Amino acid sequence: MTLPNYPEDPNQPYGPPRQSYFGGGMAPGGPAFLPPETPLNQAYDDGTRAVRVLSGAGRRLGARVLDAIILTVGAFVVGGIGFGLGYAIDGDRHDPGPVAITIMVVFGVLAFAWLILYEPFFLWQRGATPGKLAVGIRVVRTADGRNWPSFGMSLWRYVFQFLIGLVPFGGLVDVLWLLWDRPLHQCLHDKVASTVVIRK
Repeated sequence: MTLPNYPEDPNQPYGPPRQSYFGGGMAPGGPAFLPPETPLNQAYDDGTRAVRVLSGAGRRLGARVLDAIILTVGAFVVGGIGFGLGYAIDGDRHDPGPVAITIMVVFGVLAFAWLILYEPFFLWQRGATPGKLAVGIRVVRTADGRNWPSFGMSLWRYVFQFLIGLVPFGGLVDVLWLLWDRPLHQCLHDKVASTVVIRK
């Protein structure tokens, strides 16, 4: 199968009329994805077909930085509340009691859950994390260009980023992949989850 190339007219969706690349093949009436430099007013959804403008690397990087800040601050706040409550209720600075330790462990688990579930939860519920919403992008399924990924697929998308990050330079290759991936400008974690990032 030959993948569609950039059209000469930047306002023309990838592929021939009423066809677009998604999910590994061509399908009549499927979604169309326009390059990032396309004016946003070219996007539409007539109920039959969705035409979307893809996000560029700059917006995605901005969203990632904002989400990293939110994640870090949130984890420190939750952890700090746990330590503060623990010491206030049971113990002193040098000798926390059993109740204090229990409270700290509970809040530590909550902080860990915040770090793990932040992105999957927001993608499942809103199609975007707060950072993505702030820069005007959203994650949708390549199959229709319309629906957000399920919680399971959002979780897998996030877990894959962690797993590939364990491979030397894997995390870097993952995020840089969108710089040369065409036509969908996907990172590797988008590919494994069958998602694409669009401007909203």
